This record gives sequence, C-alpha cells and structure tokens, in this order.
Amino acid sequence: MDPILAFAIWMVVAGILYLIEFATVQLVSIWFVAGALVTAIVALFGASGAVQLGVFFVTSIVFLIVARPILKTKLQIKRQPTNADRVIGMYGLVTETVDNLALTGRVTANGLSWAARAQSDTMRINEGQRIKVLQIDGNKLIVEPIMEQAEQTEQADQTCNNN
Repeated sequence: MDPILAFAIWMVVAGILYLIEFATVQLVSIWFVAGALVTAIVALFGASGAVQLGVFFVTSIVFLIVARPILKTKLQIKRQPTNADRVIGMYGLVTETVDNLALTGRVTANGLSWAARAQSDTMRINEGQRIKVLQIDGNKLIVEPIMEQAEQTEQADQTCNNN
C-alpha cells in the first residue's frame, strides 16, 4: 500500500476515534487516537499492514496503561454537593409502605415527598412509621426505620421481663 494513502487512512481513523472520545469524554478512545497517530507516522516510512496494526495496538495499550492512571488523578472531577444532600441524616415519615421487592415506597423528609427504598431488600417499612435517611441513590432516599422513645422503652421492658 502507498505510504501516503496508509498515512491518510490512519489520520482518518484517529479523527473518528477523537470524535468518539469527544462525544463520550470518558478517557477511553483517546489512547487509540494516540496509537493511530503513531501508526500514521510509521505508515509514512512504508511499514507493512501487519506492522501497522501491531504498532497501533501496542502503542494504544501502552498509552492506556501508562497515561490513563496519571491523567485520572490530575483530572479528578470534584463532586459538587447539592441541597438534596442535606436530607441525609434527617428523620421523616413513611407515606407509602416501603417495600423494595414490590418497588413501592414514599416518605416525607425535609418537607418534601421522596421515592424511598429500604436499606435491605428483606426490610418492609409500613406507612406511618418514622424513618431516618441514610443516603440518596439517584432520586430515591435509602432509609431505615427508627423506633420512637416509647417503643424503645416497651421493647426494653419486654427484654427485662423475659430474663
């Protein structure tokens, strides 16, 4: 194959891979862009198709293994807390029974109605029960039931009577 044509093909490949990286912004195909650019240079010197493919894959993998961890630490995206994060740790009230298996559950916390899931799939939290918000998962609150002071005292009394 003509070295100029091979060079042009690898530059087109690099351009396509660059557009894919630009669309995804995940630092995945950028390493293959670098590999295609190195291979384009090798193609200019008249390397065979097999050598070009080998250079492409080897340089891409080397760039991926060496440069990705370095760039990941330099380009770490800082998580920006939102006002919704304030609800974590707050207490609320179950307005619709929280049952992960049935995919149901709503709670009121911080004056707002939220979709809710229990911390455990086997846990069921009935309507009217008080909860504590443990975390936010997407647009759902992960909650656990809390016992009222009277319930705690009653349970402690039953434990003492059983002993």
